[in-house]
Amino acid sequence: MQLRRAHAEAARDRAWRRQGLSMANVVRMALSQAVNAFPAMPTAIEELPTLRGRLDDIRQANLDHNAALIRRAAERGAKIAQLGELFAYPYFAVTELPMWKELAEDSREGPSVSAMSQVARETGTVIVAPIFEVDPVTHNTFNTAVVIDADGAVLGSYRKTHIPHGANEHGSYRERYYYGSSDGLMHVDPIKNLSPHRYFPVFETKVARLGVAICYDRHFDGVMRTLARAGA
Repeated sequence: MQLRRAHAEAARDRAWRRQGLSMANVVRMALSQAVNAFPAMPTAIEELPTLRGRLDDIRQANLDHNAALIRRAAERGAKIAQLGELFAYPYFAVTELPMWKELAEDSREGPSVSAMSQVARETGTVIVAPIFEVDPVTHNTFNTAVVIDADGAVLGSYRKTHIPHGANEHGSYRERYYYGSSDGLMHVDPIKNLSPHRYFPVFETKVARLGVAICYDRHFDGVMRTLARAGA
C-alpha cells in the first residue's frame, strides 16, 4: 500500500512539474455545507414563528458551530475556508416570514463578520462567509459573501446576482421576498480587488486570488468566465 501511494505521489509530482507547478502552488481549502446548528428548531414550518425573540441565539449557535469547523480544518492544513450560503442562519427563504428579516446585518461590522474575522486572525485562514446583508445607507438587503483575509481584515464582499424565486423539483424558493440582486455597490478594498467588473470582484488574499459566486449564480457561465478573466 505504501509503495502504491509513493508511485501515485510521484506521478502527481511529475504531472504538476509538466504544468510548472509544485507543492508550493497547492492550497488546501475546506468547504462546508450549511447545516443549522440551533438545537431547538421546530419540526413544522407552521411553528417557526415561535422562534421570534431567539434569532440571536440561532445565529450564535451557527457561528460557534462554523468556528469550530474552521479551527478543525486549519489544524489539518486548510488555508481557505468556504462556508455555506447564509451560513449563520437556517436557510429561511423557503417561506415568506417577516421575522427572518430581523437577521440582516452589516457586511463589515455585523456579528457574523466580526466573529469570523476573529477566527481568521486566530487560525491564519482566509474565510469566505456568506451572510444576510443589510446596506447601512440604502437599507436594501442582499445575499452576500464576505471575504476575510488570513489576518482578519475584511477585503470586501460579493452580492449574489441571480436570485431564484418559485418552485422546481427540489422545492420552493422565496428569495426575492428577502433580498434583491446585486447592485454592484458593495464594499470592496480597491487595492485588493483585481477585477474591473463592479459586480464580480476578485480578491487578492494572502493565500490565493479568489472570485466568489453564490448558489444559483453557478448556472450562468458568464459569471465564471468573468471571474477567471480577472485572475481568479
